[in-house]
Amino acid sequence: MKSIVAVVTMMVVSASAFAQYDFTKSSLHVGYTKENCSDVVELSSKLGIGAQFNEAFEIFQFAGNRLALGLDTSFDVNYSKFDEYGTIHMGEVGVQVGPAITIRPIDKLSFRVYAKIAPTFVMQHLVEADKGYANLGLMSVCGASLSYGRLGVGVEQRGGNVKFREIRDSKLLEGTVKSTDFVGPRAYILLWL
Repeated sequence: MKSIVAVVTMMVVSASAFAQYDFTKSSLHVGYTKENCSDVVELSSKLGIGAQFNEAFEIFQFAGNRLALGLDTSFDVNYSKFDEYGTIHMGEVGVQVGPAITIRPIDKLSFRVYAKIAPTFVMQHLVEADKGYANLGLMSVCGASLSYGRLGVGVEQRGGNVKFREIRDSKLLEGTVKSTDFVGPRAYILLWL
């Protein structure tokens, strides 16, 4: 829990420190997520959609802005539906932060690679059992995007672990821990704002 608080604090401090500079680039990512999770059984999502608002801070620029090193911060939401052993709806809300490298071989073409850590609040609803689970987990994200002008495409790999607690009467119950691992790719379309 201390590491999650440290990450969130780091994100707030970095965002406020870099807010005074005019070298940010905002983008919106919308895409398809294929998520696999495992606790007692292995599950694979039948439907997955996600959206992300991303702020890219290009702190160091080299070779006439052809190469830039910086920091990516994101607000991320994701929904997945699983159907193997009954219907499960899963939602995720998270923040992400990490280093990024941008290469611009020509003026409008850019290639970006990044790696981020992502404190994420994850919720599950098991429809047939009418049970809900939720908790905060720590995920990691690695990806790359290619864009020309204001439009682009990207892929990323997401993964992490959440120790779910059962929700009853709008409270997370103590002693009802269910550790679940998540991993899966996301393909997205991006729009630079």
